[in-house]
Amino acid sequence: MARIVMRKPAVLRATGWSNSTLYQKIKDGKFPKPVKLDPDGRAVGWFEDEVEAFQQERAASARRSWAQSPRDPSCAAQQKTRRGGAGIGRRSIAWWR
Repeated sequence: MARIVMRKPAVLRATGWSNSTLYQKIKDGKFPKPVKLDPDGRAVGWFEDEVEAFQQERAASARRSWAQSPRDPSCAAQQKTRRGGAGIGRRSIAWWR
């Protein structure tokens, strides 16, 4: 069975990262390294199954951290959502009053 190779634009779309973030994650060992598509060339790609496994682990990690986070009503993040979102001040909403 042949493995599907994703080129960089597809990986960037799948992760939502920029070029610099992608290569920083690779350097830090937090994302799979690319494979050379041609031994004599510069073209690289990532195996689709490795990218999907990374995304599934990232999602599972986010779910675990969300489940462990405190549900305190005085939490600033929860207050921001109750007030209608962060960054909305008097000046930005005055136009519709």
